[in-house]
Amino acid sequence: MARNSPNPSSARAIGALRFRASRGLTLLVAFGLLGSPFSALSRVSESKRQTNNSGTPESRQTATGVDSFIIEAANGVITCREARAEEVPLTLPRPDDRGTPITQNYLPKTQWTIVSTGENAGTPLTINLIALSQLNSDPNKATVIAAFQRAAANWTARIKSPTTVTVNIDYGPNSPGGGAFPSGVLGATSSRTIQVDYAGVRLNLNASASSTTEANIYAALPNGSVPVDTGNGSLVVASRTVARQLGLTTSTTPIDDATIGFNSNFTFDFNPDDGITPGQTDFVAVATHEIGHALGFTSGAGAGAASVVRLWDLFRFRPGTTVSTFPTAQRIMSIGASSTDPQVYFTGQSFQNFSRPTSSSPPSPIGTTQELGLSTGGPSGSGGDNRQSSHWKADEQSLIFVGIMDPTISSGVRIDPTENDFSALETIGWDLTGNATIPPPPPAPPPPPQPANDNFSDALTLVGCSGTAFGTDAGATKETGEPNNADSPTSTRSVWYKWQAPSSGGVTFDTRGSNFDTVLEVFTGSSLTSLTSIAHNDDTEDPTTPERDVSSVVTFTATQGTTYRIAVNGFDNNSDGGDAGSIKLNWTESSCAEPARFIIPESSDPNVIAAIDSVTFVRGPFHINNPNNFSSNQRMRVMFLIFGLGLTSSDTSAVTVQAGSTPLPVENVGPLTAAGLGATYVIVLLPSGLSAGPANFPLNVSVRGVACSNSPVLQIAGP
Repeated sequence: MARNSPNPSSARAIGALRFRASRGLTLLVAFGLLGSPFSALSRVSESKRQTNNSGTPESRQTATGVDSFIIEAANGVITCREARAEEVPLTLPRPDDRGTPITQNYLPKTQWTIVSTGENAGTPLTINLIALSQLNSDPNKATVIAAFQRAAANWTARIKSPTTVTVNIDYGPNSPGGGAFPSGVLGATSSRTIQVDYAGVRLNLNASASSTTEANIYAALPNGSVPVDTGNGSLVVASRTVARQLGLTTSTTPIDDATIGFNSNFTFDFNPDDGITPGQTDFVAVATHEIGHALGFTSGAGAGAASVVRLWDLFRFRPGTTVSTFPTAQRIMSIGASSTDPQVYFTGQSFQNFSRPTSSSPPSPIGTTQELGLSTGGPSGSGGDNRQSSHWKADEQSLIFVGIMDPTISSGVRIDPTENDFSALETIGWDLTGNATIPPPPPAPPPPPQPANDNFSDALTLVGCSGTAFGTDAGATKETGEPNNADSPTSTRSVWYKWQAPSSGGVTFDTRGSNFDTVLEVFTGSSLTSLTSIAHNDDTEDPTTPERDVSSVVTFTATQGTTYRIAVNGFDNNSDGGDAGSIKLNWTESSCAEPARFIIPESSDPNVIAAIDSVTFVRGPFHINNPNNFSSNQRMRVMFLIFGLGLTSSDTSAVTVQAGSTPLPVENVGPLTAAGLGATYVIVLLPSGLSAGPANFPLNVSVRGVACSNSPVLQIAGP
């Protein structure tokens, strides 16, 4: 066996509106200042563009985004999770480390059949391995490369797609990005992604079906956009590898699809055939797992309003989805509400469950199912079931082993891919039969609708000393006469915001939390022909993520009463994509004082909503007897009382609310049994410092994806 050792506030409801949603759901809406300890969760979905010293795009690193994972070891268990923002550089190769293509078969002759035969002998997916400099100088080079070749063969022996994937491989005490691996980190991996319109994805999945079963699954996919419980269902992120197979990209830019590096300070068993030595880690299993991520086994669940569906998320549901509800059922993009709040992979097919593997017993079949458990912990694996969402349900939690994309593996234990792993990759676009062909690029699917703030004259109003606005530039255009962006003159996806300074002082705008490569520019002027640029930025200079943070930030001195126009655009990556996605625009002004504002309390118009942003008590038509409804946060809330929803516990994913095109954080949801109403309460957080004027914010409410029949509006008066 070859091895290496080496003060509470309160609230007053002053208005109520009853309106009806479809399917018999009646909503009573009361408005007031209501606090909650439950806050919206969000994360940055990293979209990166590496630059060389000259500041020009480095073609080897150019991509629309990257998935980065960290492999940690603790108490004999290896766990895979998403890299935090400051860890992403560890997972990417240094620009000056070109590596050496591996052309030799390092496996022993007795194992050559592993890579030369199999279901797809002679028609394989090709995985080209490139040894980075650290591995090339390691005395254990041959053994490590052989194990990587064995891991790659686990996939190429089954996948018949005629596509070539390039993977950098590394081994040593330092990470691929340079510098020593942090304590407890066994390895780091990254893979490139692109973001495309859902309509094109659906079209090409249908065109790529290799069997009747696949064709039926793809034909049942939602039309229009994907129904999601949070985030954006009109876009899809795909691993670059499977995107090529599906014809979703025609870019010929030289690029490395993935990078995988292992820490030589850990003890690995490189040959699983004679068992895994106690206390050592199955190197081939972990490498196989990480290549699986590069082939598209990833999820975008857990990023809150910034969540964007991944290919695999098209099949991510709550238990109970059926073939008939599959087209319209919500895809679950939220973190599990608790450790026992399940999410499942469902396609209508039958799958095999397996027993948990041990050091002395491999997995064995223990029955069939139509729902395979998924991890629900979001990006970092620190919520839900505390396992990162790009994985099957951990076998130590469910007592069922699903496949090698389990988030954990114990030392001394061997695991191999199961049919569940192959089936999932087949469903997202890989071919296991040899009957599929690469579809042509999507023939111009219907473009996404233009954002409401696409044009300068329709700029979204931002109000207050600080806040956050959500949106998208998908479908955005560049108007005639619109000035070129100072940092990306050829960009064409601008959306507009306007903000009147409440007072004079320094103000910062940034796009941190957006999931694509943004450019940001601030102007003064009341028309396109009279704009004066006062601040602009492409990439944030963040010391924790040098040269790799593609969010944007500008800081300038504002003058009280002046209206500033803010344009958010996508960086033009020379037609390589990456210029569209979900926008999170944040702003804050220092030493800022907002004028007091209040909401018109009552109206004869049944569609007008009443609320107030400074109140002292709660009164009818219901009682509040729950300390969770109060907090020191003085932002205004809206409370919905929903009849017919039947919730018996908190479920923040059941209801989505938007003020115009801006998603509102749902802070708390739960039964209101104490009031004797048999209702469910929902509390959402309104934007701070609402500006005066009628019908500023039409509210759009959906319950489990079912839109309510009318859109009530807030009317707002000045001080």
